[in-house]
Amino acid sequence: MILDAGAGASDIYLIQRNLPLNDKEQYELKYSVKGQGDYRAYIEYAFGKKMTSVGAVWQKAPAEWQERALLVKLNPEGVQPKLVFHTRKDGKIELKDLSLAVHEVKPGRNLNFAETNKDGTPKYWTVRGGDGAVTFSDGTATLKKTTEDAPFLIQVPLALEPGKNYRFSAEVKGAKAKYRFYAEEIIGGGKRKTFGRSTVQNAPTDWTPVYFDFAPAEANSVVLCQLSYGDFMSMENG
Repeated sequence: MILDAGAGASDIYLIQRNLPLNDKEQYELKYSVKGQGDYRAYIEYAFGKKMTSVGAVWQKAPAEWQERALLVKLNPEGVQPKLVFHTRKDGKIELKDLSLAVHEVKPGRNLNFAETNKDGTPKYWTVRGGDGAVTFSDGTATLKKTTEDAPFLIQVPLALEPGKNYRFSAEVKGAKAKYRFYAEEIIGGGKRKTFGRSTVQNAPTDWTPVYFDFAPAEANSVVLCQLSYGDFMSMENG
């Protein structure tokens, strides 16, 4: 399946309506994607008098096939759920291997970076910052600034329960580097709330444990864990 916004229309949608979902289960959407430009993959449903979406965040399409996933739980009384893929402007994406099934809740995925895509990047993680900005070896991620853009290593969304306390931990070291290690919750209306080390920190020269605790506020918020910044910095998940 190909969605090509450059073929004429400024926005291209692929929609499947009336999905057989309920508010008792958590679901996982899995798909493989490659292309160019930005796209969104999300679930939208009616809740009260308004439409609510889960996962409607713009993502950069990878140049090579990459498996991605979205975790979904409907609000009680949510009805008419539909699956939406959306690209815009000069975006063009190819999709394959789509599945949507009940998912067992796990807070984080592939935290040791052992599962990889065909291009060598770890599954369930998004890498930003240009060629060579983030590399992986033996359970360690190394972020190095190779362009004007700061490198990012992101996992989104995380399958977390509202009101439950979580601890994110890792070990960090760097060579004359700075870093950020934080979670960001995107709640109703697109508001964002950050937890952890969201301001720039000096990286220690030797492996040092770092962590932060937080509790998400909403059941359908999008929570992402991000590691970014620095000229040269490595991380191991704890």
